[in-house]
Amino acid sequence: MGRRAKPSEVKESIMNVGDAARRSGLPAKTIRYYEEIGLIRPQRAGNGYRDYSGDDIHRLIFLRRAQSRFFHRRLPPVDDALPRPQPRQP
Repeated sequence: MGRRAKPSEVKESIMNVGDAARRSGLPAKTIRYYEEIGLIRPQRAGNGYRDYSGDDIHRLIFLRRAQSRFFHRRLPPVDDALPRPQPRQP
């Protein structure tokens, strides 16, 4: 796997989703998903392609780090984690 850019190394150049994926260390599919749910909003070029800025890359790197630090473990199903309610007495 290639070297990932540190936030201080990201320049303010415009890049496509493949460039953004390489620089952020995230798959392009994940980046598109983050856009779909509103976590990032890259500019659009005249041809409709996404143009990711340095700020977009900083945000993607933050999201990658947060995901790896806080969501790296599988959580137990909610049913197993919550206490069962007691039956009510009439």
